[in-house]
Amino acid sequence: MNSAGLTGTDKGLYDLGTYFAQLVRWLHASLSKKTDGYISRHDTTIRAIFLLNNVNYLLKRLENSPLLVMIQRCQPDLKSKYEDDFKTSLKDYTKCYTPLIIAIQQMLEYDNVNRLSDGKLRDRDREQLKESFATLNAAIDNLRQQCQEYIVSDIDLRDRLRTEGKLLIMDMFRTYYNKFSNKDFTRNREKYIRYDPRILESIIDNFFEHHS
Repeated sequence: MNSAGLTGTDKGLYDLGTYFAQLVRWLHASLSKKTDGYISRHDTTIRAIFLLNNVNYLLKRLENSPLLVMIQRCQPDLKSKYEDDFKTSLKDYTKCYTPLIIAIQQMLEYDNVNRLSDGKLRDRDREQLKESFATLNAAIDNLRQQCQEYIVSDIDLRDRLRTEGKLLIMDMFRTYYNKFSNKDFTRNREKYIRYDPRILESIIDNFFEHHS
């Protein structure tokens, strides 16, 4: 649709809608440039959180603005484009759980093949469990650091990110913990078994807020 054939008030409203649509697109392009300028492309988690924070802000302002109807007359797909961008950034954000997921899956697969005993373990099984818990601890430490570096001020978005994370990891982690935490693989249990499901869930529930 364009303004050809429109006259008077309708043309003025269409031109105004076009102006605001261009302004919103400019804001979005500016966000992308800032992301490229200030955040490393390798730091996908922080990039995703930054974009989620800002695209969410744009979407909420659009949804609550009387200008939305005007904008959609000339750019009907503008809002849906930003909703798609939000979903893409959300998917990128959840990749920060991948190292933790891999650590859990690898140990579960090892157990499926080797059938770890509930009693005395073989040396290689004890070493495998030590390595697995050490890897899992490092993955949680890194996840915690990443998700506490950036503050998400919007309560709804903050809760959404936490919920997405818990849906992705908690059932899997409970299975891992219940299956392996009671195995007799070390005398130094505090070193290897640092997180239980309650602690991990509490950690996720404190993501994206400043804690002094």
